[in-house]
Amino acid sequence: MTKALVLSSQFRTAIALRCLLMTRGFTVTVASNMADAKKLLIEARFQLILIDIHRQDENAFDFVKAMRNNGSFLPVLYIGERSYQDALLMGTTGLDEFLLKPLNLKLFDRALAKALAKSEHEQRPLLYGGITLDEQHRILSVKNKMVNLGKLETKILSLLARKAGSVVSLERIQGIVEKEGVRFNKRVFFHVSRLRKTLEDAGIHSLQINFVKDGYRLDVV
Repeated sequence: MTKALVLSSQFRTAIALRCLLMTRGFTVTVASNMADAKKLLIEARFQLILIDIHRQDENAFDFVKAMRNNGSFLPVLYIGERSYQDALLMGTTGLDEFLLKPLNLKLFDRALAKALAKSEHEQRPLLYGGITLDEQHRILSVKNKMVNLGKLETKILSLLARKAGSVVSLERIQGIVEKEGVRFNKRVFFHVSRLRKTLEDAGIHSLQINFVKDGYRLDVV
């Protein structure tokens, strides 16, 4: 089942996009504002987001940028009227496609296919440096060793592995912690330390999470 989230502040537009996606085999959920969309993204797993938000209503670019900063790689298609400023923002906020109005169905279908290919790739087990991270089942495999991870541990390790060799800022990891609604302890150091201990207890010493400047870096030794 392929699930899509439509974010649109215009009722008629939302219904039209919902119908377009349903005729293409999607199960569609509609959000009329970004606050509702954020809640839905926490409660359910989607393969695609389609956004049609007028700039005077809410800033869709900030919404997408926050998603990317929180470690989400979910494909995002934006429908609107292109301006020079918007074209520049697209490259800095993480939008996957900018579709012009009126919608060209041929380009729309092409963008959908591209987005689904990306979504499928992101949901496959993550392979890096001899490790396999199954994010859906929260299982880490290293050679002949296997360990079950917690939800937050999986998300932090996934982000570090995707950026392996590079420093991931404290702010970006903090975004993941806050997105998960952690209440008892929101400190990044605490959760990274728990992940380190989980790896050590499982006898996995080839993965090292090192603090570097203002963030953490995953190294495979």
